[in-house]
Amino acid sequence: MLAIILWSVAHLLVNGDLASVVMFGSFLVWALIDLRSALARPEGENPEPRVINDVLAVVSGIVISGLLVWKLHVWLFGVAPIV
Repeated sequence: MLAIILWSVAHLLVNGDLASVVMFGSFLVWALIDLRSALARPEGENPEPRVINDVLAVVSGIVISGLLVWKLHVWLFGVAPIV
Protein backbone atom coordinates (compact mmCIF):
# COMPACT_ATOMS: atom_id res chain seq x y z
CA MET A 1 0.00 0.00 0.00
CA LEU A 2 2.87 2.36 0.73
CA ALA A 3 4.22 1.84 -2.79
CA ILE A 4 0.82 2.66 -4.31
CA ILE A 5 0.54 5.74 -2.11
CA LEU A 6 3.97 6.97 -3.22
CA TRP A 7 3.23 6.14 -6.87
CA SER A 8 -0.08 7.98 -6.89
CA VAL A 9 1.31 11.02 -5.06
CA ALA A 10 4.23 11.21 -7.53
CA HIS A 11 1.84 11.09 -10.47
CA LEU A 12 -0.46 13.68 -8.90
CA LEU A 13 2.50 16.04 -8.46
CA VAL A 14 3.40 15.97 -12.17
CA ASN A 15 -0.06 15.56 -13.75
CA GLY A 16 -2.61 18.24 -13.03
CA ASP A 17 -5.30 17.49 -15.60
CA LEU A 18 -8.71 16.33 -14.43
CA ALA A 19 -8.39 12.76 -15.74
CA SER A 20 -5.09 12.24 -13.90
CA VAL A 21 -6.43 13.73 -10.69
CA VAL A 22 -9.46 11.45 -10.79
CA MET A 23 -7.45 8.32 -11.61
CA PHE A 24 -4.42 8.80 -9.36
CA GLY A 25 -6.52 10.42 -6.64
CA SER A 26 -8.81 7.41 -6.54
CA PHE A 27 -5.81 5.08 -6.25
CA LEU A 28 -4.48 7.24 -3.42
CA VAL A 29 -7.78 7.21 -1.52
CA TRP A 30 -8.16 3.44 -2.02
CA ALA A 31 -4.60 2.76 -0.81
CA LEU A 32 -5.02 4.96 2.26
CA ILE A 33 -8.29 3.26 3.21
CA ASP A 34 -6.83 -0.20 2.61
CA LEU A 35 -3.70 0.59 4.64
CA ARG A 36 -5.76 1.88 7.55
CA SER A 37 -7.97 -1.20 7.37
CA ALA A 38 -4.99 -3.55 7.32
CA LEU A 39 -3.39 -1.84 10.31
CA ALA A 40 -6.65 -2.01 12.29
CA ARG A 41 -7.12 -5.78 11.84
CA PRO A 42 -6.46 -7.92 14.90
CA GLU A 43 -3.59 -10.34 14.69
CA GLY A 44 -4.81 -13.81 13.90
CA GLU A 45 -3.54 -17.05 12.55
CA ASN A 46 -1.27 -16.64 9.58
CA PRO A 47 -0.79 -19.39 7.03
CA GLU A 48 2.56 -21.13 6.84
CA PRO A 49 4.89 -19.04 4.66
CA ARG A 50 6.26 -20.70 1.54
CA VAL A 51 9.40 -19.54 -0.24
CA ILE A 52 7.93 -20.30 -3.69
CA ASN A 53 5.24 -17.66 -3.15
CA ASP A 54 7.86 -15.03 -2.37
CA VAL A 55 9.96 -16.03 -5.38
CA LEU A 56 6.92 -15.87 -7.70
CA ALA A 57 5.91 -12.46 -6.36
CA VAL A 58 9.41 -10.99 -6.78
CA VAL A 59 10.02 -12.48 -10.24
CA SER A 60 6.61 -11.48 -11.58
CA GLY A 61 7.02 -7.97 -10.14
CA ILE A 62 10.41 -7.56 -11.80
CA VAL A 63 9.12 -8.86 -15.15
CA ILE A 64 5.98 -6.71 -15.15
CA SER A 65 7.88 -3.60 -14.02
CA GLY A 66 10.54 -4.18 -16.67
CA LEU A 67 7.92 -4.58 -19.41
CA LEU A 68 6.08 -1.51 -18.20
CA VAL A 69 9.19 0.66 -18.29
CA TRP A 70 10.47 -0.86 -21.54
CA LYS A 71 7.38 -0.72 -23.78
CA LEU A 72 4.02 -0.92 -22.05
CA HIS A 73 3.91 2.57 -20.51
CA VAL A 74 4.27 4.21 -23.95
CA TRP A 75 1.80 1.78 -25.51
CA LEU A 76 -0.79 2.15 -22.75
CA PHE A 77 -0.44 5.83 -21.85
CA GLY A 78 1.53 7.44 -24.68
CA VAL A 79 4.23 8.78 -22.37
CA ALA A 80 7.73 7.32 -21.95
CA PRO A 81 8.68 6.97 -18.26
CA ILE A 82 12.37 7.17 -19.17
CA VAL A 83 13.53 9.65 -21.79
